[in-house]
Amino acid sequence: MTVSLNDPYAKRVTIAFTAIFGFYMLWPILMAFGIVPITGIALPFIAYGGSTQIFYFAAIGMLLSMYRRKNMLPSEGAGTPAS
Repeated sequence: MTVSLNDPYAKRVTIAFTAIFGFYMLWPILMAFGIVPITGIALPFIAYGGSTQIFYFAAIGMLLSMYRRKNMLPSEGAGTPAS
């Protein structure tokens, strides 16, 4: 998804949300294997409710919106006359 986006801001937001989701997905799995200490972090979209669930859905909505509008900005070098 990051490769297809033309906007540098959208690329950075996509990378940040991917890193956040990666952390929140990986930590409970590592807790199950006893590699990291046990904390109250639950798997995204699987755990029951809470305010973090609203953040997850809002973040996925933002990512999908940025991907949907990926062609609104011209890519770098597009529209410049060839010399």
